[in-house]
This record gives sequence, structure tokens and C-alpha cells, in this order.
Amino acid sequence: MSENRNVNKRLLSDAENYSGTASGTVFSKIFGGMIVPFFIILYGLRTCIIHHAVLMYKGGTINLSGTEAVIYGVVLISTGFFVHFHFFWTVSERLYRWAELLKIVALIIFTVSLTLFLWRMFQ
Repeated sequence: MSENRNVNKRLLSDAENYSGTASGTVFSKIFGGMIVPFFIILYGLRTCIIHHAVLMYKGGTINLSGTEAVIYGVVLISTGFFVHFHFFWTVSERLYRWAELLKIVALIIFTVSLTLFLWRMFQ
């Protein structure tokens, strides 16, 4: 029982870390705010355009095609934008006032698309 409480506390702690601002170091702003989101969004766009993606799962792969691949691409794109808004916009003097709103929008799109993706996969 106490093990579940520790996991829940850790999850809440992680959620609180992403609800505020990033550390603001040059490394986190460039790496976490530009490089990592760029590659996540790029792969998401590629997935949406070619309607194909490959998921690694428990030592195997799952090939996605068609609508499932496009929805998965939207999941990736919203993830990339959330990471970008968190690590880049929250520490910018000009952009910080929009960061929380845009993180919420990205999180809503992520939640809806992930729910739709899981529904389509397990239907």
C-alpha cells in the first residue's frame, strides 16, 4: 500500500514540475526547448504525411498505417509542442504570458488524440 503512495507522490511531483517554468539554463532552453521538440514534431509530421509509423513494443514492433498513424502523429506533434512551450516559452520574457495557455491547449490535443488512438487500437 505504501508503495502505491510513493508512486502517486512521484507522479504528482513530476506533474508539478511541468506545470511551472523550466530551469531557464541555456542548455535546457536549446536542448529541451528547440532540439528535442523539433525531432518529435518532425517525426509526427512525417507520420501524418506518409500515413505510416512503427512503434517499438516489448522487444517487437507494431506497424501503424492509415488513420491510426495520423492520429499517432498528432499525439507526437502535441507532445513536441508541449515540450517546446515548457522549456522555451516559460523562460522567455516576451513569451511567458502565453506559455501556460499554450501548454494547456497542447495537453488537451494530446489527451483527445491519445484517447482516440487507444480507442482505435483496442477496438
